[in-house]
Amino acid sequence: GKHYCRLCVQYEGFEEIRPIFKTDYENTRLDLPYSLTEGQKRISNKIFQSLLEGRNCFISAVCGSGKTEITVDIISKYLKMGKKIGFAIPRRDVVIELAERMKNAFKNATVVTVYGGHKNVLDGDIIVLTTHQLYRYNCFFDLLILDEADAFPFKDNEVLRNIFKNSIKGQFPGAEIEDYIHRLGAKARA
Repeated sequence: GKHYCRLCVQYEGFEEIRPIFKTDYENTRLDLPYSLTEGQKRISNKIFQSLLEGRNCFISAVCGSGKTEITVDIISKYLKMGKKIGFAIPRRDVVIELAERMKNAFKNATVVTVYGGHKNVLDGDIIVLTTHQLYRYNCFFDLLILDEADAFPFKDNEVLRNIFKNSIKGQFPGAEIEDYIHRLGAKARA
């Protein structure tokens, strides 16, 4: 009884997911065993201000440079505002690893992992999921972080890109991500 395009037939269609967790957001705190560097704090604050102004942001840096720590600081600020947060990654192994980091950083927040074969709980304060699972979350996330946008299977996958855009509340200037991903691909080929 549902209509699908041929590209989307592998997805079951959007489910209505209703928020069920009521965390004490004002007392949410970031609990890292280290401090952010002054540079990370400065970048985090700049990105947070841009997000508040309705602009999307892209962080491009080498592996191990502290990008996740910058996003964790931003997540902390969004949690305090009672916002719904998603962290999408193309690979399941990274989802599992990152969810553990989030659980350690936000001990009083509900961190949920959603990936193929692991989808019993679909809502939490922070939802760490594979990009394929974003189809479940139509206009759901106030903050959606996409990690490894240049990795398979997200890279060059028009269906996953559209699902990503549809899972964000409000507008998303799609040309920005398309241009960014194109530039990443050009760098990798160079």
